[in-house]
Amino acid sequence: MVNILVFPNLYNGSALNEVSFGLVREIKKYNLDVKIIGFNLPMTTLSNGKLDNPEIFFQHNKKIVDELKETIQEGDKILFVDMFQLGLGILQYYLSGTGKNVKFGALLHGASFIEGDFYKKDKWIKNFERGIIDLMEIIYMPSKYYAEYFKKEVKNNKVKVLPFGFYPQDYKKNLDNSCKEYDVIIPHRWSWDKGPKYFYELAKNMPDIKFALCGDILELEDKKLIELFQKITSLKNVVKLGIKTDEPHYEDLRKARVVIAVRDSFGYGFRKAMACGCIPVLKNTTCFPEYIPKEYLFDTLDEAERLIRKYVKDYPRNYLPTKEYSFIEILEDFFRR
Repeated sequence: MVNILVFPNLYNGSALNEVSFGLVREIKKYNLDVKIIGFNLPMTTLSNGKLDNPEIFFQHNKKIVDELKETIQEGDKILFVDMFQLGLGILQYYLSGTGKNVKFGALLHGASFIEGDFYKKDKWIKNFERGIIDLMEIIYMPSKYYAEYFKKEVKNNKVKVLPFGFYPQDYKKNLDNSCKEYDVIIPHRWSWDKGPKYFYELAKNMPDIKFALCGDILELEDKKLIELFQKITSLKNVVKLGIKTDEPHYEDLRKARVVIAVRDSFGYGFRKAMACGCIPVLKNTTCFPEYIPKEYLFDTLDEAERLIRKYVKDYPRNYLPTKEYSFIEILEDFFRR
């Protein structure tokens, strides 16, 4: 019997990168007997809401299925870093024909049937997702919000809520108020699933507060989203930082006092900002109430504005250190079950 961890195709700026490197980190730290498949294959990027190089994505998934076909033996346990593993259907068909019984599990980062998901518009994906879910013995999710929504939509109870790994000590923190260039930073791609209307309204209503906008617009065919992006970037109190990754992105985060977020399943974007020295102002929804004290949460734009002004004015008095979380609990739960 072999324990196998399968990695998806990674792309620049994705939280899947933090998840993937965090899992490898724990496997090495605890010297776990786990075979790794698909890690360190070519990385791609998102462009216009799609992968810029679908050939890389196709070849990655093909390589995964081919390697699993040759590797899997009776009783193996296979954990997928991302539940959406295309090609799993044909692999299962092969395994059924050979009589090999294995256990599949996965981490869930999003799904088209979850409200606000980036791929919700691609209706063809839904049936693939539901078929993959049927093959899983267990699916790990980082928040109760996702789990309840998942069970409601899919009528499936193969769910366990455990926090995904995050390591704040990896980020250099800056609490020096004299070094700050921005009052509020928006650390997300410009996409409907991240709540851009909130960001625009706040920036428009607070001309004396300097906003920094990370990322860029992805869905270049969405005219309304483009118009909203043009509106916010035309405001005099908004600085467009553009798409950056790793240390250049962290350096931007260290220049801000407050980070704002509206929707997330676990929230690597706001957690990295907090680890770099930002105070969170988050909408009282999705995963945020499960991890962040209520004094940093808002329900209305007026409440968000009040919190931003308070934390900017008193910075760094109300700084909230972000907690460390480990993937070891997920790894041990699956491979020892």
